Amino acid sequence: MHEIKKLLWDDLNDGLNYPEKRPLLAHYTSIDTLEKILKKNELWLSNPLYMNDYTELSFGMGQGYRLFTQSKELHQAFEVQSQYDHLLASFQRLFIRYTEDHVFNTYLTCFSEHCVDDNDGRLSMWRGYGDSGKGAALVIDSAKINFHESSPLIVSRVEYQTTHDRINWLEKKISAIADWIKNRVEPLSNNELEKIAYIWLERLKIFSLLTKHSGFNEEREWRIIYMSDRDPEEKLSKMLSYIINGNGIEPKLKLNPEPLYEVIGDNRLIANLTDRIIIGPSISTKFTAKSICRMLQHLNHDQLVEKVKPSTIPYRQ
Repeated sequence: MHEIKKLLWDDLNDGLNYPEKRPLLAHYTSIDTLEKILKKNELWLSNPLYMNDYTELSFGMGQGYRLFTQSKELHQAFEVQSQYDHLLASFQRLFIRYTEDHVFNTYLTCFSEHCVDDNDGRLSMWRGYGDSGKGAALVIDSAKINFHESSPLIVSRVEYQTTHDRINWLEKKISAIADWIKNRVEPLSNNELEKIAYIWLERLKIFSLLTKHSGFNEEREWRIIYMSDRDPEEKLSKMLSYIINGNGIEPKLKLNPEPLYEVIGDNRLIANLTDRIIIGPSISTKFTAKSICRMLQHLNHDQLVEKVKPSTIPYRQ
């Protein structure tokens, strides 16, 4: 099955992703949320179906399912109908299990790739995610996040594609699977067919979670993702939680790195990962900076005081 994995996953191994690339990552948020993050040492991960771009996951999974199960090229790659039927039945069974048991416990949080010499942030990000410029950007150094193969967390950049390009990607990958099956000399066992179905579903999940419409490309987004099916030992299950807000009740993963040495590594305080804190341009006065520094001192994060940077973008709401 190594060949199938290589066909489906090689495009991620371009040296531009974690852990080979470890950029600064900015989390734009409100001052209130910044305080909660540093006070509780928690990052709240959201279910993608509750986010503003919720259609991205449903689009990728839905189109991937449709194209795979309806592919004439894939069907014609089999000389024995029962083998094709077994592949489809295996994939459909795995797909249903994922949608019923694991989509609910898929969570992510978003960052924007940040330039080392940027103490202002980007105006579009302030407007969209930084409380209209009245918030803050918590900039973390991803080089300080230890990489563990066994971690249920994924750190990765987001790819931006048009709708046409995303469908084309799916079709090309399915075509590659079909070609591999067609050119194989030995007949495939049921176990091998089930592995192909599993590998395709795993690639489809990552594609769906890490691909967005090209209209969002200025966000330069990276994500930290948790998927319960990658956590058989339930290392993070106790952090599965909820919030009650104006929209009702929503599921959350309240990620606290403190007890997660084997998952996160040595830097288990978010404050220790912090490279700088940028104050939003709508409130970047000397008094605001002093107030945030006082807040950091009250939270016992004196080491962050010198890392506070007021944005100089001339933006007032």
